[in-house]
Amino acid sequence: MKPISAVLAVTYRCNSRCRTCDIWKREPGPELNPEQFRRLPDGLRNINLSGGEPFLRNDLPEVVAVLREKYPRAGIVISTNGLAPDRIERSVRQMGRVGVRVSLDAIGQLDDEVRGVKGSFDLAMDTLDRLVALGLKDLGISATISADTAGHLRKLKQIADDRGIEFVTGLVHSSPIYFGQHEQLVPAGPELQKELAWLMDRELKSGRVKDWFRAYFTEGIIDQLHGRPRRMRCRAGRYFFFMEPNGDVYPCNVWPEKMGNILEKTYEEMAAGSDALFRQVDGCGVNCWMSCTVAPAMRQRPAVPALWVASRKLRLRPRSGRAGTGS
Repeated sequence: MKPISAVLAVTYRCNSRCRTCDIWKREPGPELNPEQFRRLPDGLRNINLSGGEPFLRNDLPEVVAVLREKYPRAGIVISTNGLAPDRIERSVRQMGRVGVRVSLDAIGQLDDEVRGVKGSFDLAMDTLDRLVALGLKDLGISATISADTAGHLRKLKQIADDRGIEFVTGLVHSSPIYFGQHEQLVPAGPELQKELAWLMDRELKSGRVKDWFRAYFTEGIIDQLHGRPRRMRCRAGRYFFFMEPNGDVYPCNVWPEKMGNILEKTYEEMAAGSDALFRQVDGCGVNCWMSCTVAPAMRQRPAVPALWVASRKLRLRPRSGRAGTGS
């Protein structure tokens, strides 16, 4: 198997103080320079540049230029907290064809509180509206659902719909190498399940195929809330990998054991020596359902979500036939 997707944390510097993530508590460390990203494996088709806050790198446009040259057909999406509208708008103008996902977890003051920065909601909204005005085609909101923010999903989805942009969501996660431990923030309760069911129904009724597949992902979040097994096998390390700013490579951003460092070995060399690690990953009991590992599995086995979508769409089809014949 060759990886088709990757999350690349390009920096651990961060200007947020989020409750659901501890990256901002880290001491900044070494970061690959733009040219060193050429050491990544060939064939990537979906790349997420994450952090920390990626736009704190002054050379982020150069990193994107190297990746665009190496992977001319790949989709490159940058995840941002949106706290620096001027810097983000300026960088995106330089980059050209990229996608951007702005993190919004709640509306107004609650978003400020969970992100630990006064005015964060207004700044993120300013970033969104500037990028809409730029005509950025691949733009969206990314929402992390936690015990603090459950109940804001519909309003966030409406913000996205009003602007004609993407909307993606997922549950808060814990990770010893990335997010930190946040089990206490995992949401529960029937109201969130109602919200997710509403979101899934909205996605299924959309005219966009991408939204139909998102509905499949949304039902997977409901499964996760109920403690049900993943509906698609995780192939972290094979279809997908995670890389830290210094070049350390992991099967995903939850698994604590690294495969190696991209400055010391090629990805192929790391993968060739990771059979035992991959067997451990196959037996992972975390049972997470994150888009970074689910989306590559869906791309490799599209028939699985497609059949689910077809069955659900049939249920939504209005029944035809005569009514009220009195016979």
